[in-house]
Amino acid sequence: MFREVIQMKRIVAVSMSMIMLVGGAVSTKAYAFHMNDMEKGTEEVEYEEYREQINLENINVVVEGDDILFRAKEDISRKERKEARENAETLTELVNRDENIQEMLVEHEKEESLAAIAYTQIPLQWDESGNLVRVEKETTENMSRATTESETGQLVNGGSPYFTLLTSVSRGTKIATGANAGKYKYTCKTIGIWDKNSALGGSKYPASGKDFILQATPSNMVRKSDDLYPKYSHSHDAKEGTDYFRNDGGTNFVQYSVKDDPLGTSQLQKVTLTTSCIAGAKSGRMINSYYVHTWKSMSLGVSVTVGSKENTSLTLNPGIKDKSWTCYSYVQFDF
Repeated sequence: MFREVIQMKRIVAVSMSMIMLVGGAVSTKAYAFHMNDMEKGTEEVEYEEYREQINLENINVVVEGDDILFRAKEDISRKERKEARENAETLTELVNRDENIQEMLVEHEKEESLAAIAYTQIPLQWDESGNLVRVEKETTENMSRATTESETGQLVNGGSPYFTLLTSVSRGTKIATGANAGKYKYTCKTIGIWDKNSALGGSKYPASGKDFILQATPSNMVRKSDDLYPKYSHSHDAKEGTDYFRNDGGTNFVQYSVKDDPLGTSQLQKVTLTTSCIAGAKSGRMINSYYVHTWKSMSLGVSVTVGSKENTSLTLNPGIKDKSWTCYSYVQFDF
């Protein structure tokens, strides 16, 4: 388990850089947000965000009715058990704070053992037009109810809204027969969650315009299927072709756009992108997740970088950069 608070540059394009593996964990020195050629020379604005990854390989996830329990496995070393107990405590805190995370864990546990979960959380504020925008670093401490860091390192938001982008991966049992014998089925989830305080933003939350959610998987994992499930604040069954639309990224990534209607029945609470992949076991792989929030209709340009067979990253270029922001999350795994 590791925790980090990261200062981010102005969001105009998204890509990975300088990811280093340290003892099986991921240490992020800098990543994600770079100026594109058109905006070089302009003043950069820094944003602050929080990221955490928890590996569950040494934790048993037990679902008992409506309760979910996390227990360190017994057949591991003393050092591994200590880390597993710390991770279990953190997971319990997350579940108690956000029911969406519990739902995700339960869904994974139905068929597979959850292996790794990571999330990025960004504080938000309303601008003069009632749109939810990212909080600049220099104004973070001056927010009316400031976001602070708790004893566990987890963001605590005293009434101010925030957005969470969660990435998880789990692996099923080894396939016994057929063309994929000896390989495994992996389930990868990208989940965007608006916290409950976001609904207090007035008539323009979430702002009009379709949002975008993307997931990039390594080239040595073969994606077999994908689907999207948007959850709205009203009793509204989302329909493909009406509320959300799929844009095929080929073998490298999958992208959906999802309706975001502040005045109607399509006010987003959560959106889940799930992919199913087939692959053999391998270390050092990454699942990269991206979410683009917009408050004006626009297109999204996507460029693909295949750094290795274990990592495919994306560079995103929203059509109107000052009417959108981007959140990035990734999970690194060794199974």
